[in-house]
Amino acid sequence: MYAFHVKEKISTEMMELLIPEQFRNDPSFWEMKDKRGSSLLLFAIWNSKPYCTARLRTLRQYMPDESFQKLIVCSFLSFFICFVFVFFFLSYGCDVSRLPIDYTLQQEPKPLLYAFFFQERVDDELMRMLIPTERESAASFWRAKDQVLIYVYVLLFINVYNRNSVIQIAILNKRPECLQRLNMLKKHMAREYWLDLLQNKNSKKSKCVKYVLQCDVKDGDDAWELTKKQYANDPDNANDILTFLTKST
Repeated sequence: MYAFHVKEKISTEMMELLIPEQFRNDPSFWEMKDKRGSSLLLFAIWNSKPYCTARLRTLRQYMPDESFQKLIVCSFLSFFICFVFVFFFLSYGCDVSRLPIDYTLQQEPKPLLYAFFFQERVDDELMRMLIPTERESAASFWRAKDQVLIYVYVLLFINVYNRNSVIQIAILNKRPECLQRLNMLKKHMAREYWLDLLQNKNSKKSKCVKYVLQCDVKDGDDAWELTKKQYANDPDNANDILTFLTKST
């Protein structure tokens, strides 16, 4: 993990030295995570040095394809959903249709989101590696957002923040080449999802206070508003990005 986090390139010779012979084909070795839940794939992407594509290419060469696909898309059921599900189950029995939220499992493309936040440029090969083949046209994949933050105080007060889409994350990346990143996203994303995410607001807050569900929704910034804030001190770059966003609609 540390090698992928700090090195620009990982050679085959280094991989041969670092991979224990008995674990070469062991999925549990390749899918292991640290205490924060971070995988080997994420460490390679968090490394903001150049050659991210080369690092992932090397990783994919040695990692079993099934393990690689598992790490690309992370399934999770948020604690907030579990808590509300249990509460309403106790109140209404098995009638889940009365739940005020979508209780289905969500798919969160963390590696793709991180790539657009930590990497200066994202090329076609990197996109192809981070987009699961079976989910290329899935709305839930492209419309997923970065981590939902959940705060719990003695189970009486819960805050849930719904945050940034992949377009907003590409804009929030302060490294140069924002236009290149946005062009790459637009190229690989279905037009309907692109248009939907452009209008998406990046902030949503829900509260559960003393077992009474209350929704306090605050609209954040869409792609245009976020660009103006992010590039307030760089008007020329901001104008180029805003022009691109407008022409892409």
